[in-house]
Amino acid sequence: MITCRLKLRCLASVVMFCGYIPLFAWIYMSKKYENNIHVETPAVHMQSRDKSVRSFQVFDRSFINVKDFRNTKFKFVHYNLPNISYPFNCTETLELVPQKNLNKIREPVEDILCMKRPRLLENYKNPCWIEDGHLRCLPYFHIFGVCKSGTTDLFRRLMIHHQIMPNKGLMKKETWFWSWKRYGEHSDGPISTLKNFTDIFDVLPQRLTYSYDLDMYYSHFVTGHGDPMDIWYPFNWTLIPQNNPTSEEPVYITPNLISHINPNVRLILVIRDPAERLYSHYLHTNLGINIHPSAKEFHEDVQHAVSTFANCTNRKSLRACLYDTVLYKRLRAPISSGFYSTFLRDWLKVFDKDQLMVIRTEDYEHNIAGTLMKVFKFLNLDNVGPYVLEKMACRELEYKSNYRSPIMNDTRSLLETFYSDSQRDMVSLVEEYGIDLSLQPQDDMASKINCTRFMARKPLVSKLKRKKVKRYFISKKNATKYFRNKYIPR
Repeated sequence: MITCRLKLRCLASVVMFCGYIPLFAWIYMSKKYENNIHVETPAVHMQSRDKSVRSFQVFDRSFINVKDFRNTKFKFVHYNLPNISYPFNCTETLELVPQKNLNKIREPVEDILCMKRPRLLENYKNPCWIEDGHLRCLPYFHIFGVCKSGTTDLFRRLMIHHQIMPNKGLMKKETWFWSWKRYGEHSDGPISTLKNFTDIFDVLPQRLTYSYDLDMYYSHFVTGHGDPMDIWYPFNWTLIPQNNPTSEEPVYITPNLISHINPNVRLILVIRDPAERLYSHYLHTNLGINIHPSAKEFHEDVQHAVSTFANCTNRKSLRACLYDTVLYKRLRAPISSGFYSTFLRDWLKVFDKDQLMVIRTEDYEHNIAGTLMKVFKFLNLDNVGPYVLEKMACRELEYKSNYRSPIMNDTRSLLETFYSDSQRDMVSLVEEYGIDLSLQPQDDMASKINCTRFMARKPLVSKLKRKKVKRYFISKKNATKYFRNKYIPR
């Protein structure tokens, strides 16, 4: 009996050992395969980096892994800007240290304009390059304005697209780099650098590693970010070494820095009625004295801000007042953020009009599907099917404004008069550069989207999210919904 048991145990051990032999062989061959990896760029790979993967049929039998970039040969392309020349010497500007806000920032701001532009990989649709054996990427598109205009809602819908990868920033959307963190604002630690900015878009290499196992050479994935304050918050321009801190207006601002390091970025601007946007911004950030500001308090703060801003424009130019840091801190309401035309002109001086797309919030809410189709075409992405487009367009609106009291008529009249010249200038600017604001459906698919069957489920989902519900059930007797909050004990 004992001998029989020993024989059975020995036989079981042999069978178990033989079962592990294929696993050990697979691990050994995979390690050997990774060490001998070599990628050669085929001659036919002279396609445009904007072409979709569906029409770009270039494959290679090698496995592209992030950790193998150091021993891998790639074809590079370097983007030059022949139309932009800087009238300064970087060896001199590197020695200049801004004298303002030194108590706030202990170290000088990174000099972006004197940095060497990276050599981008040609086999990536997204702007990426290799640095110290690691893949680093910049955003392919940038939603740069304006706050409380629907930028978060638009970005959430775009993330459903199979080619768009969300970043690692706030809400997988915002980075706060260009306007705040690179100058030490809204940051507890040291000031952010360009390396910290590219770390936020590290999702693209990880996606390539785990999604592209074999037979895929061209990456059609892209990533982006949405920082709606970038268009109207340029108040740290005195810390840029190339600017004169004693002058009233800046020479180099955020668009100049972005264009230097990422010249082919796609820009999306979402604008809204200035009066409604300002009221929503005021309530969202609790700028009033009270916890829940009222419409009357907003009216008083707007009157103070308009009179303060008018005193500035009597002494200086409009652009100088919009870039005045001291004036902005004195304003009880951020009325300077509604001068879209002045800020947009500064961006159009640097970027080509074909890189810019302007969306009106009112048109976007009326025709979400048509807007998304137009954005896909602008970003040169694949079109989605009717089911995916319906899923994108029929989502519940993010951060929908729910006013305790509507804006007062006197406040609206005051703001309409205040922004009248800027609105007329915006119309002339759009006509001057030929910017298309129409949102007609690109095909019949967008016009056939019906969100009726989604609307019935939205109130329940919204209520569940607001109340932080842990579980709910429906009574079979009277079909009454019972909710149990996770903070309420059983």
